[in-house]
Amino acid sequence: MQWYYQDEQGGQTPFDENYIAALFSENRIKSSTLVWNDTLSGWIPAAEAFPEAFPGISLPPSQPPAARQSPATTEAQIPPTTLTHSTGKVVNQELRELVKDFASYISANRFWMKLFGVLMIIAGAFQALTIVGLVIAWLPIWSGVLLLKAASSALVAESAGTVETLEDALYRIGVFFKINGITALVVVIIYAVVILGFLLIGGSGVLTGLMQSATDASHSQPF
Repeated sequence: MQWYYQDEQGGQTPFDENYIAALFSENRIKSSTLVWNDTLSGWIPAAEAFPEAFPGISLPPSQPPAARQSPATTEAQIPPTTLTHSTGKVVNQELRELVKDFASYISANRFWMKLFGVLMIIAGAFQALTIVGLVIAWLPIWSGVLLLKAASSALVAESAGTVETLEDALYRIGVFFKINGITALVVVIIYAVVILGFLLIGGSGVLTGLMQSATDASHSQPF
């Protein structure tokens, strides 16, 4: 079922009730956030609409029906092909569907993103057990957190079609690759310097050995 929630900027964002847990974990919907669908006469708190998602939450006194307005009333001036973006901007319905389609490609791989993210966090925690590893342990931990957050944002973007959540997912994925790209580049440079050093040391040793052999040979010749 198609729902709407009111954000802090007053925007009304659509979402699917199957993704309420993801929106709650992203702190986009709280227990007091007002939600609405076309079966309701007015806005109600999310904890009232989805009590299973907010166990143990005591609900504040409900607003009288006159104080509640449905999206059809508050968005009377907005054409039916548009929706209010969570930042207060008007987003075309086609753009929202495009965002949902694009986000679905990322969200489809969220299991692997979360798995790899958790593994990186665990690897970073093990690195932190050593003195040397403690210096660089934050890199895999940060990378793992980025992947977990990106997977959650992609899931929300697939559900609601909001531009900002898709941008957040892409931003975090971009930072992830930047961190690991720079790390890989530094490692390659270090290996190159070490190999070059060994070659130089080994080459100088070979050259010294040849010169020593030539000197010994000249000394062994009779006058």
